[in-house]
Amino acid sequence: MKQLTALLMIFFLVSCENTKKEATNRDITKQITKTVDTTQTHFATTTTWNASTTIGEATVLRTKEVDSIKIWSEIQAVNVFGFKKDVPLGDIVQVIPLSKKLPILGLKVMKTTKRDDFEDDIWYEVDLEAIQNKAYSTFQGPKERSDEYPIDLLVVHPAVKNCTLLENHHFKTSDLPTNITNEIIKGALDFDNDGLPDAIVCEFCCENRTLADECEYFCGETYIKVKGEWILINTSQPA
Repeated sequence: MKQLTALLMIFFLVSCENTKKEATNRDITKQITKTVDTTQTHFATTTTWNASTTIGEATVLRTKEVDSIKIWSEIQAVNVFGFKKDVPLGDIVQVIPLSKKLPILGLKVMKTTKRDDFEDDIWYEVDLEAIQNKAYSTFQGPKERSDEYPIDLLVVHPAVKNCTLLENHHFKTSDLPTNITNEIIKGALDFDNDGLPDAIVCEFCCENRTLADECEYFCGETYIKVKGEWILINTSQPA
């Protein structure tokens, strides 16, 4: 009888301990869920794309009112490039950071300015609403990046529903546009969940189309795949 009582006591203690662990795990899960900021991550999208879809670039700028404080006072997507046509105010631009550690955001267009700096090249300067998502405040970029400019972005308009960054992928030559190699790809996007690129932004040395690390001049090309065919939709080169 004493042995049975002892066994029951052990069983009771183990059960209580397991219950405590389960409760603790639930609490931790709740805390993690609470800390994941979903601000600006829910927005209207389309399931289609074409040669008129804008695939652009931008970079994150974080600023402080006082250098000594640790909190960024404002975070913005700046130097937005790639818009060849005007965008209605209030439209959502999809912002894809070049790191899956950060969420994809939908930012409202606040202002556009027509630019004709180059005789045959009209483009639009686009100002977006400030980034409110907390993940962008705490994100630490690569060592070679400053804290103020921690990461670059790709921008898509109209926003595509299943848009995914293909990070650290090595693509087959047959999956890329002609004359494009893996080493010059700055960012690649998948729009249909097949694991293959549907949009590619490239950056390279103008003189030899090699990796743009140490070059005198940088050039860029942007491609989008429509119905199985790659289309060059944007280029950039020194003035």
